[in-house]
Amino acid sequence: MTDHHLASRLIGPAILATLLAAIPLAAHAGQGQHRSGELPAHPPVPTLRGELRQSELSVPVPIPTPRPERPKEPPEAEPKPPAPGKSTGLPKRERTCRAALTALGIDFTDKAPIAEADGCAIPHPIIIRRLSRTIALEPEALVNCRTALALARFFVDQAPSLAKRHLGQALHSVHHASAYVCRPRRGTQKLSEHAFGNAFDIGVFTLTDGTQVPVEVQKDPNGKAAKFLDAFRAAACGPFKTVLGPGSDADHGDHFHLDMKARRNDHAFCR
Repeated sequence: MTDHHLASRLIGPAILATLLAAIPLAAHAGQGQHRSGELPAHPPVPTLRGELRQSELSVPVPIPTPRPERPKEPPEAEPKPPAPGKSTGLPKRERTCRAALTALGIDFTDKAPIAEADGCAIPHPIIIRRLSRTIALEPEALVNCRTALALARFFVDQAPSLAKRHLGQALHSVHHASAYVCRPRRGTQKLSEHAFGNAFDIGVFTLTDGTQVPVEVQKDPNGKAAKFLDAFRAAACGPFKTVLGPGSDADHGDHFHLDMKARRNDHAFCR
């Protein structure tokens, strides 16, 4: 005999029906207590969001391309030295003198100031290698700008015509015997004008055909060379404040000495 048949006989059909109807409600209440109470022994495993999520995870992430290196900046160029005639940091008189030399076609090189213990000095010396665009200078000469300009003007304006008139051809070059030299005047303790870059000595003139005319007493006083030397000496007196040469004294028997020594009333001394 089953439990249901036995219960129905003991309890009665109506009471049994009431008890059977209450069983699902109790089970449902037990499930609710389980949800709000203890955690389940095996919690559910979260699932992915389907195919879309799987494909998103499988997409490769590109590696960023490194930025190109910035090109290195070139080193700053060293400042160039001033061009001839455009020297900076000089007194106006010196700048004007250099501009005049450049206009005459005379290339020059500025040098560092000279100041020696003996008193020899050139505050703003230059080196010249030519006396005009057509007349070379051998060797190069270290002088002050005032002397260089006096030489350039004379060899541009007067010397070429003197050579053509007396020698029949043009001057090619001049060989000088002395420019800046730190020394006293011969036989004295007084400094020479050479010690200030203020003097220039000429030893030999060379013509375009290679003929050389040395500055010396000529054997034929009426010859072309003698007439040219005499004319050169006379013309130089004025543009230069001192002119000495053969016949003036023993020290100047083999060259012309030209200098820019300042004298009272702008007087020139020529012998």
